[in-house]
Amino acid sequence: MTATASSGILSAMDLVYIVDGARGSDGADGYHGSSGMFSGGDGSDGGDAGYATPGRPAGRVLLGLATVDSALEVGGQCVSGGYGARPVSDHAPLDALGEIVVRAVGGDGGDGGDGGDGGSGARGSSGRDATR
Repeated sequence: MTATASSGILSAMDLVYIVDGARGSDGADGYHGSSGMFSGGDGSDGGDAGYATPGRPAGRVLLGLATVDSALEVGGQCVSGGYGARPVSDHAPLDALGEIVVRAVGGDGGDGGDGGDGGSGARGSSGRDATR
């Protein structure tokens, strides 16, 4: 599994810090049922699908802001389970600064598996001769 941890300047105007969680694992598919065992017999049911795992939690962003010589100085760290801690050190002129965007969204859960197909019914018995 991977997670997203990034920081930096998206455009000349915005500072963006992202620490999203990783997606959960998909559930295993169920097994297929066995075919019917005797003439006209039903096949068995397919197996249940496995459970998906939840998504990973989001990380956290720790920022310190200061103005120095008509510019914004940003320091701190982005912490994400997939990447660990990454230092943040950005500088943006105040007259060009747009938004500071911080996003920390937990990962989506995995998809549940598909249930197994039922087994095929057995072949029927042959018909009887119609003569008396």
